[in-house]
Amino acid sequence: MNKLISFFILILFLFSISNHLLATDQAASEKVSFSSLQTQVLERRISTGADDVEERSNGSIYMDSSDIELVNDGNNQTIGLRFRSISIPKGATITRAYIQFTTDEQSLGSTYLNIYGERTGNADPFSSSWQNVSSRPKTTALVSWQPGAWRNIGESGSAQRTPDLSSIIQEIISRNSWQSGNNIVIIVTGSGRRTAESNNGSSSRAPLLRVEYSFNDDDGDDGDDGGDDGNNNATQVELRRVSSGNDDVEERSDGSMYMDSSDLELVNDGNDQTIGLRFTNVNVPKNATVKRAYLQFTVDERSSGYSNLTIYGERTSNASSFQTSWRNVSSRNRTSASVRWQPRDWNTVGEAGSDQRTPDLKSIVQEIINRDGWRQGNNMVLMITGSGRRTAESNNGSSSRAPLLRIEYQGGDDDGDDGDDGDDGNNGDGVKIAFIGDTGTGSNFQQVLNLIKREGAELTVVAGDTSYDDRRDDNWDSMVRSTLGSSDPALIAAGNHDYDDSNFWNVRSFGQSRLNRANRVSCSGSYAERMTCRIGNVYIVLSAIGSSGSRSSHEDYIRNSLQNAPNNAWRICAWHKNQRDMQVGGKGNEVGWTAYETCRQNGAIVATGHEHSYSRTHLLSDMSSQSVASRSSTMTITEGRTIAFVSGLGGIGIRDQERGGNWWASIYTSTQGARYGALFGTFYNDRAEFYFKNINGNVIDRFTLRKGY
Repeated sequence: MNKLISFFILILFLFSISNHLLATDQAASEKVSFSSLQTQVLERRISTGADDVEERSNGSIYMDSSDIELVNDGNNQTIGLRFRSISIPKGATITRAYIQFTTDEQSLGSTYLNIYGERTGNADPFSSSWQNVSSRPKTTALVSWQPGAWRNIGESGSAQRTPDLSSIIQEIISRNSWQSGNNIVIIVTGSGRRTAESNNGSSSRAPLLRVEYSFNDDDGDDGDDGGDDGNNNATQVELRRVSSGNDDVEERSDGSMYMDSSDLELVNDGNDQTIGLRFTNVNVPKNATVKRAYLQFTVDERSSGYSNLTIYGERTSNASSFQTSWRNVSSRNRTSASVRWQPRDWNTVGEAGSDQRTPDLKSIVQEIINRDGWRQGNNMVLMITGSGRRTAESNNGSSSRAPLLRIEYQGGDDDGDDGDDGDDGNNGDGVKIAFIGDTGTGSNFQQVLNLIKREGAELTVVAGDTSYDDRRDDNWDSMVRSTLGSSDPALIAAGNHDYDDSNFWNVRSFGQSRLNRANRVSCSGSYAERMTCRIGNVYIVLSAIGSSGSRSSHEDYIRNSLQNAPNNAWRICAWHKNQRDMQVGGKGNEVGWTAYETCRQNGAIVATGHEHSYSRTHLLSDMSSQSVASRSSTMTITEGRTIAFVSGLGGIGIRDQERGGNWWASIYTSTQGARYGALFGTFYNDRAEFYFKNINGNVIDRFTLRKGY
């Protein structure tokens, strides 16, 4: 009897265990099924011969090659790959991405490649226009690749597969202008040679982009809430790379400061040191909810072994620049929040992947942006202490591989009162800016200043040529201050007469003094020559291109500045001189097309002077060929489509019309009976309203720009 009872108890026990295991297996199966529903895979192959192109070293474009030399074909070239209809929803998380090539020719030697994306939410087709690949703005993220030998024609394996490109794809789909179904361009530069199949050579073996991603549609409507529909809970992404050699520093164990190292030892360099990283113009509103944040480093030297790091923020609402004073990093107040990091070995120079990415720093960033004094555009410092060594690129070593801060956030308000009072230029009354140039110091200029004051502009952008007389530089400064007051610093992009007739050092000194007294605008760089400024939601790059300095150095500055522009801000390029087809008078080609095209590719309005008249283009999809995208007076500015204007009726003279063209929307010269005046633009969050008014009070031109990025 006892044996029978024991037998039944055993049967019941085994039955219970079986049910438990079955339930566990079923739950596990459901979990795997749930995960598989959330992880998606997209593959897109180059679908036309015009989508994999080679830009030769002289800037010409080879549109129909039967293969792709990555990248040397006599000289090092730039490769452009355009993948169409990328159906990834905005807000997705990219978990892995790569390009799969197929060998077209045997190639064995050392090859060093850099892979970028085009920094736009919807990449335009390639064209045969000069430098149509290299002139496109590049993503902050880049991936280095040193491919092994390609020995067998037709091979399409791991040797022909790029490293993980998830950081590049993530940056692109996180842009405000990204929508599912848009197009992506990948750009490849470097040295050495690996020869791959192109679409013209074999459509079935053309480059293939594979992207693995996850997406959680929280509202359950199977829709893309990515923010372009006005959803206030949309996730925004802010990317800020260290932009100056003085913003990533090492404080040695004795407290002395190393300000210009070509790399960053995290943290042992003989002794354990303290690292300081300063990120400027962080465009995250006060009281936003930080969803995720991290630092992305790039390997400068192989480094392995145990490493134990701690990351803090500086407990301040607007971090000051680093100085050479003793213990200038470690003496700063630290946030209560900190994050521990034990990075894996760094084995590949140039790698910028998950092993070089910190854990989530959202607790640190959240503490900083919740401070009373935090405002959009303020500066943020992160500090690293600990032991062990990982060696990363610094700004001095490589500006494009310097430490990158990524912040994903939702919501927020700039003044912390949960209301929009317009103070940040997002709604309310907006930010009103006057654009003038070529002024002199006579009564005409005084009437223009009076007009600017009456119209209530908060800032004046002067596209060069101020006093025309070094004995009157102080007169010009006095006229601006006495009429516009300290609230309008009148920013200058230096013109040729500011060097030839004025004393440029006076122009700069007076201008810097006015800027120092201003409250709302903040600037960095070399005043009047290479300077970026921000007021509210407007970001301005000012350059003396064509008037002073090498053209290439100004082009690099414009490109780098725009690539560091806040994601949501209006972008303006301002300089003095023109190209022949970008004015209606007698001026020649004095700037070059690269600057114009760089600004267009980045969705920046081009503001110039030099020609003493007013003129404005239609919306253009190519500046160099004057390709018109829209003739409407209401236009959408995107990365790839913008306008240019000349506002040179500041007071020194009025010239006649000598040129025209179907790309001009408005022309106002002595031929049309022009009077002096200014172009005014009021910048709201999603649109900007412009009008040109002369000193008689007549409105000559009126148009609306909508922000499409």
